[in-house]
Amino acid sequence: MIREKRRYILIEASEPLDMDSGRHEFERDLHSALMAELGGIHYFAANPKFVLKLGSTAFIMKCSLIGFSDTVRAFAMIRSVGGRELGFYTLKSSGTIRALKASAPIGTGSNKS
Repeated sequence: MIREKRRYILIEASEPLDMDSGRHEFERDLHSALMAELGGIHYFAANPKFVLKLGSTAFIMKCSLIGFSDTVRAFAMIRSVGGRELGFYTLKSSGTIRALKASAPIGTGSNKS
């Protein structure tokens, strides 16, 4: 069996995300927005998943290597999530979560002093 290759994407939102009270709602709305931008076939090929929240505006998503470029483009095109105006910026991508945590923006609580 061949293992699927993944890419992890560090993404920053234009405004603070309120995921503490409704993380599952935010994830559902985010996946709906991605599905609308990518279309059904590309969405299921990319298989995007929410991995980790880093601070108030940054988070990590994972996707398949095949759908990586489509996923990055889709995040650039998303303008609202769940009726809320938001913009997303791809800061970095990597093959491991550890590398993304090390390069997370200051203020996310992941950088060591």
